[in-house]
Amino acid sequence: RNATLSRVFARRAWQAGNQRRLLEAFPRSAAAAHHAEALAFVALALAESRQDASWCLDALRARPRDFYANVWLPVLESIVQSQPTQDRLKAFDAAARAFAREPVFAYLRGEALAQLGRADEARGLWRSVYDSQLSSGWALPMLRVCETYLAEARADEAVRAATDALSIGGNSLAAGFALLRAQCMSAETGRPLPDPVGALTRLDRAIEQITLLPDPATARDMLSQLQPGRVALLV
Repeated sequence: RNATLSRVFARRAWQAGNQRRLLEAFPRSAAAAHHAEALAFVALALAESRQDASWCLDALRARPRDFYANVWLPVLESIVQSQPTQDRLKAFDAAARAFAREPVFAYLRGEALAQLGRADEARGLWRSVYDSQLSSGWALPMLRVCETYLAEARADEAVRAATDALSIGGNSLAAGFALLRAQCMSAETGRPLPDPVGALTRLDRAIEQITLLPDPATARDMLSQLQPGRVALLV
C-alpha cells in the first residue's frame, strides 16, 4: 500500500511541476528504498531543470529484475544523455509497446514528434494521454496542444485547447496564461471574442500579477506576449 501511495504522490508532484516536494519525499540518500516509478519521476524532474539525475538511473540499473526499472531506464537514459530526437523516439516507442498503460510515454513521444515538425501527430498523442485515469488533472499535454496551435497562428483551435487545459488543470496558472495568449491572438487577428470586456478585465488582472513576478526577464517575456492583444481589445 505504501509503495502504491508513493508512486501516486511522485506522479502527481511531477505532473504539477512541484520538484521541491518530489526531492523532499524521495531524497538521493534513500534512493535504494524508493519505488522505481518514483525514481523515474524524480529523474524526469531533474532532467527538465538540467540537474544531475544520474543517481536515479544508477538506482534503476541496480534492479535488473524490476519491470518498472527495465521499462523506464532506456527512456530516462535517452533524455538524460540528450540523445538525438530519432533515438529518443525509438526509446519512447519501445516503452509504450512494453507498458501501454503509462500515459507519460505517449506525452514524451508527442514531444519528440513535435521536435521533428510532426505537430499533427504530436497533438494526437497528447490528446490520447487523457484516455488514462492516470492523467486526471494533468494540464501539460493539452497545454502543448495549445502551444503548437499558437505557433501555427491557429487562434481558434488554440482557444479551444487552452479552455480544455484550464478545465483539466483547475486553477493552473499556465493554463490560464495560455488561454490569455490564445485570446490575444484572436483579438490581434480580428476574430470576435464572445466576451471581449471580460477578456480585457482578465487580461489586465493577469498583467498586474505578472508585473509582480520576482524574475524581471520572465515578466517582460510574458508581457510581450500579451500587450499586442490588449491593444487590439481596446480598439
